[in-house]
Amino acid sequence: MTGVQTCALPISFFHVYSSCVTFDKSFKTWANLKKWVHPLSADYDPTDYKAAVNEVLDDDFSLGVIFKK
Repeated sequence: MTGVQTCALPISFFHVYSSCVTFDKSFKTWANLKKWVHPLSADYDPTDYKAAVNEVLDDDFSLGVIFKK
């Protein structure tokens, strides 16, 4: 073997928010979900790993590319 090859696989994670209005008619409603979900701020840098970790730990309802290497 003359060299080592590495392969970086693109990995994506999608968290689909689905409100269960059948069993919870007071908290998990579509109206509440629309209030909570929001896009990332325009100045957010998806290449900053520490900011990405902080974003997912602090805010469950951000939409957008959280981290991109």
